[in-house]
Amino acid sequence: MKKIIALLLALVLVLALAACGEKPADTGDDAAPAGDDAASGDDAAAGDDAAGGDDAASGDDAAAPAGYTGSADFDWSAYSGVDFEIMWQETDDTQIQIVKEYAMPALQEISDEYGINFNWVGNVDQSYTTLAATGELADVWFGNVTLDMIQSDIMLNLTPYLTVDSYLEDTYATPGFFFFNGNIWSLSTGVDSFYNGVLYYNRTLFEECGIEDDLSTFDKMVAACETLKANGYMGLTISWGPWQHFGWSDAVLSVDVEAYRALISGDKTAFAVYGDAFAGSFDEIRTLLLGGYTPAALNVHETADSIADFTAGDCGMLYVQSWNNGSVQKGAEETGFDVGVAWWPVSNTGYQTGDYISSWGSPLSGWCAKADTEYPELAVEVIKVINRAEAARHLAAGLGTNHVQEGTPTPTNDVEAQRFELRANVIEFMTNWNETTCDATTFTEFKDVVNTSLSEDDVDTADLVARLDAAWQTNTFFD
Repeated sequence: MKKIIALLLALVLVLALAACGEKPADTGDDAAPAGDDAASGDDAAAGDDAAGGDDAASGDDAAAPAGYTGSADFDWSAYSGVDFEIMWQETDDTQIQIVKEYAMPALQEISDEYGINFNWVGNVDQSYTTLAATGELADVWFGNVTLDMIQSDIMLNLTPYLTVDSYLEDTYATPGFFFFNGNIWSLSTGVDSFYNGVLYYNRTLFEECGIEDDLSTFDKMVAACETLKANGYMGLTISWGPWQHFGWSDAVLSVDVEAYRALISGDKTAFAVYGDAFAGSFDEIRTLLLGGYTPAALNVHETADSIADFTAGDCGMLYVQSWNNGSVQKGAEETGFDVGVAWWPVSNTGYQTGDYISSWGSPLSGWCAKADTEYPELAVEVIKVINRAEAARHLAAGLGTNHVQEGTPTPTNDVEAQRFELRANVIEFMTNWNETTCDATTFTEFKDVVNTSLSEDDVDTADLVARLDAAWQTNTFFD
């Protein structure tokens, strides 16, 4: 197997932070995604193999110790007096709240009852690879999962511990999102959460312009844009960030679901076989850009600018990350218009808008354990406790979660409630393309290609697909 190129540390940190959740949606905090699934234990989610493919990256022969049967029979008392270290990064208010208000108290209860000494080390500013090399790596830590860490065998392969019983199926609606190339290296409430792009629209403006409240197809969205433009309004505002992370995924799904399946499975023939579909994904956004329905120079249009365009009341639609609903709701209330919520509409008549949704679903972030921990079974159980604690935090904050648990989160505003309703009708959730399928070198080329599609007037979309194909052939994630 060729040496896999490591993910850039900065990229991985972004993914890890994204996995930890966000502040309650009604605060308008846009810094990080939330665990925002609508229905706990929704069994409509599918795509369990989407996150990794069938070839294991490492640790194929890993096995749980003899006698380990899972959480039901776990004996905490056997670890009385044990010193056990947990590392985490105090990087934002959300993560601090999760750890200090939920995870720490949950483990403290266990410590008080069984005499296990849990030592929390926060504000870690060194790479975990470096800490492993110096022998300072904790038994369990959060974040910074890189491919070289997997290959260097510093991480405990969690797969045999998590598949010995029905824990994954009993705990998560989309357990497949945790697998990378056949193995599980970390667990996170966030990684199993539903992150996606959302199309918000100004119902009040639609009514004023005589536009039907229907964005079920791409053609209807273009027609709405044309009517808005004719009435002196901007049709759709969108920013580089969400298009890079979600928009292109949605556009590919809009044109051909099977093309997207080939992409996220690492199929090397994806662009050769589905070239027309990938070209069509670029044609969609360019139709909107060249029609004058969007701001110019979308590749430099920031999320804050897009939200401001929309909440000012002069733009009909906004495509942005769904966890920005707090800002959208607040701005709409201040301006005095009603917000509707929709998925990116399909251009393929073979299925309906919202049948298939691209979710964040990165397995390369979360709570991990070191391979040479003296207490691997304890490490796995500690990670489970932390995840259950974070799930409780999501529920208490009124956020949805893919954790299967008692209680249903109450949406914090009308915009969120509409998104919850949409989510309940999704047939299949799929992983996001750039989180699980590209090494850093390939992803750099992908970003440049997408940037080109948004920034130049004269673009040969077939040539863009050829560039993607060339980059895809050098991608090492699935080698």
